[in-house]
This record gives sequence, C-alpha cells and structure tokens, in this order.
Amino acid sequence: MPKKKPIAKRLNRLFEDMTPEETAAQPTPVTRQDVNGDKTPSSAKATTPQFTRPLDAVRPASQNELAISLAFQTGENQWATLQVIDETAPRAWSQDEQLLVKQVADQLSLALENARLFQETQSRAEELSVLNEMGREISTKLEISAIAEVIYRYTSRLMDTKNFFVALFDEKTEEKSYPLVLEEGRRMLLPSVKLGNRGFSDYIIRNKKMVFAATDVPGHMKNLGIEIGPMTEDDALSQCWLGVPMLIGDRVLGVISVQSTQRPHVFDEHDRDILATIASQAAIAIQNARLFDEVTTSQAQLSEALQIARLGYFEIDLNDRTIQLTAELYA
Repeated sequence: MPKKKPIAKRLNRLFEDMTPEETAAQPTPVTRQDVNGDKTPSSAKATTPQFTRPLDAVRPASQNELAISLAFQTGENQWATLQVIDETAPRAWSQDEQLLVKQVADQLSLALENARLFQETQSRAEELSVLNEMGREISTKLEISAIAEVIYRYTSRLMDTKNFFVALFDEKTEEKSYPLVLEEGRRMLLPSVKLGNRGFSDYIIRNKKMVFAATDVPGHMKNLGIEIGPMTEDDALSQCWLGVPMLIGDRVLGVISVQSTQRPHVFDEHDRDILATIASQAAIAIQNARLFDEVTTSQAQLSEALQIARLGYFEIDLNDRTIQLTAELYA
C-alpha cells in the first residue's frame, strides 16, 4: 500500500501538536441502521452516545471543482461540515486527497465529541456543587421567609429567575400564600388566596404534578382545563412556564415556579429536573420550619396556661370539674 504512506505522514504532521484527552471509554460508531431507527440494546444506549462518525463517502468531486466537503456528526442532534478549498484553480481531487479529508474529519469528530463531553461533565459538577451548598444552608433555616430567600438565591445560579415565585399551601384553610414573588426582577407582595382553578399553581397543588410549558402557554392551560390569566392585573402572560410541587410523601406543601414573559423555550427538560431537585430539598426545610413553629407555639401556649393557673386566674371556658382539678394542683 505505497499510496497511504504520504497520507499517514501528512496526518501526523497535521495533528502532531494536539494532546489527546483521556476518556472513560471509546465511543462506538453508530451504523446507518442505527440512525434509521433500528432497535439497539438499552445497555448500549446508556453507555455510548447516539453519535455517528463521518459519513462513509466524501461528496463526489468532479474534474472542475474548487472544493470537496464532508458532513459529520458532532453530537446527537448536531452536524458540521468540513470543506477543503483550492483557491488557485479548479482541479481534480485524487482518491488519496479525498481519503485524507475523511480521516481529518474523523479526528475532528472525536475531538469535538470529547470537548462536548468535558463541558457537560464540568457543568454537571458545578450544578451538583450548587445543590449541595444549597442543601447545607437551607437546613439551617427555620423561618419560611429565610428559606424562600435561599431557594431563590441558589436557583438564580442555575437558571433564569427574573420571573419567580414560591407559593405555600395550607391544607387547613386551603389557601395559598406567597413568601417570595419576582416579576421581571422586581419583588412583589401578593395576598393569600383561596385555592381555585385559576392557574398552573392551583393545578399543581390539586394534582401533585409538575407543569412544563416550553411554548404556547395558553394552549397548554386550555388542554389542562384551567383558566387563563396572569397572577396580577398588570402581569403579562408567560411565554414559557415551569413549575414543580414541593412534596412530603403525598402531601403538597407548595409550588416553586420560574417563567419567561419574553420568549418561549427559555427552560428545557434539564431545568425541569434541576428545579424538581431544588423543590425536594425545599419541601424538607419548609416541613421542618412548620414543625418547629408548631412546637414553639404549643410551648408558648402551655407556658401561658401554667402561668395563669399559678396566679389563680381561672377565667377560661372550662367545666367545673377541670377548674377544681387545676385548683387542687396549684393550690
């Protein structure tokens, strides 16, 4: 094979300054049948990217073309084109030159794939660090307002929170309260309202399901059978809406939501999963805060009742038997 020697030397010179990155496993090329939708084992799908190597052939080059080009896949839904141009004059491209273009494209495909995987790994590590940091801080808060502030601050590090709210649900009164609301970056104060069927938050609380409308928010609301309307009179309808419930077992404690009034597709499925993780941590913190508040209130009431009994004040609405028993205990 004498013709391949100069190609190998030219490839070596082309990539001699490149330092290969270490990867966990060499990706397996996907065949044409895989691309067309044939079934593959689930284990293979989990361990290898759905990724195609450069196409099998360079676009045929005629005798009078200035350039040859090759399309190759750089990701699951991403493609690129390598084009080699001879600006001097039209020429005939030899088989060796076309093979060289294919081999260069293959090297570029691997390099771009490695870069993409490295960026994804870095991004996931940063997100995990933010979530861990949030978990440590939120576990120290025992006031609802402080918990809402922590949720907002850390969510802002992971996604757009220009339009954001935390809504809490009281099962006894069936009311929603809003400890923190932002509209276009401005903090708003909203009164407590009865649970109804006015928006996505009511739907989430009633059904204990998240809602993600990447686009066509009114259409999405119509499909769910809920009323269409903004949170306030001056509020604009959202173009993209994402909300998740805060759940403790089967109990829903409230809703965390992010929105965009400017454009659709601001959030994606990854943002949905991140917000669901945040809501899980928030639900635990809010439940702890409520339990602490109940215990504190009960202790205060008990202390007040004992103090009244010690002072001999029995102006409470109890039957005679209970009053006589209290008088005997504190006589």
